[in-house]
Amino acid sequence: MLSTILIGCSTMKSFSPDNVISNVLAADNEVTYYGEMELSFQLKEETETFEAKEWRQNNKSRVEMVAEEEQIIALSDGESITVYNEEENSAIQLNSKELQNLHMNPKEQLEFLLDEIRDTHELEKVGNEKILNRDTFHLIAKKKDGEKTLYGDQELWIDTENWVVLKAIMKTSAFEMKMKYTAIDFNPKLDETTFVLDLPEDVEIEQLDDGELLEDEITLNDIETKLGKDVLYVPENREYEINAITYIDIDSDYKNVDIDYKRDGLAFATLSIVDTKEESSLEEQLVMFGDDAEEVTVRNQQGIFIDVGQLRALSWEEGNYSYSIDITNSNVTLDDILSFAENMEELKKGE
Repeated sequence: MLSTILIGCSTMKSFSPDNVISNVLAADNEVTYYGEMELSFQLKEETETFEAKEWRQNNKSRVEMVAEEEQIIALSDGESITVYNEEENSAIQLNSKELQNLHMNPKEQLEFLLDEIRDTHELEKVGNEKILNRDTFHLIAKKKDGEKTLYGDQELWIDTENWVVLKAIMKTSAFEMKMKYTAIDFNPKLDETTFVLDLPEDVEIEQLDDGELLEDEITLNDIETKLGKDVLYVPENREYEINAITYIDIDSDYKNVDIDYKRDGLAFATLSIVDTKEESSLEEQLVMFGDDAEEVTVRNQQGIFIDVGQLRALSWEEGNYSYSIDITNSNVTLDDILSFAENMEELKKGE
């Protein structure tokens, strides 16, 4: 959520919606500030609220978030990212250059958002307003009729000097997200200790280096060893070809096998098989995606099909596993995927 709504960039001179995009791409990405913010997430009748503090200096950042008396600290020192859970007294340190790319600076975050919605939304500059006694311009990005997108209607109040988003609202058919800075200082006194995380001596630190978060490539014969018995999959035939099989294991609480399929030599879909200790999330998905999700019957089981443009997936539970088929070809339909699922059979050792 922070990556989506804590967005901003630096100096631009034109305020038209078209130029908002073109000028952001050329903006300077260096910005230093300290801010305090409030965030809320409303899903149906339930609302979760968060408070956060943020320090940023070029490619370094520190975010401290408090929710329901639980504090999470995420720190990037420019070389690694450390996430510390105070209540659990545990920390994860990420030392991958690829993961660093996920920790975008404010300019990159705004650039990413505008690039994602440029084709699916209508942009309109509403006017100039004051937020925290700072000049901002109010930008509305409204989803076009008939467009399917993960991003709902957006409202952004963007600082005209430093181009940090000081207030943001995102609405979909199912939920509403709000963020607003309650304090911000673009000339903070920061020293080297700001971006050093002083962890307790007894904290458990899990080190994840390059490649450790990436999937391990495995074979069909490995699946039973990784997940267990009674796994279902779609065997190769004249129509479907297995392109790759990968495996992820997170703290033994979440085990996932992905099987990438081609049809007639072209990307078709990815079958995900998950063994997790978490409770079923199908109903949560139905609520989360609102009008973009529908109940369907797949292999005589209750399933959910999600279609939000960037994400088209069929999910259900069968036996001891959760299954999801993510469509990777825009020409593939729900009927195609339902038919594909009917070809599933139990994986036998030695196949």
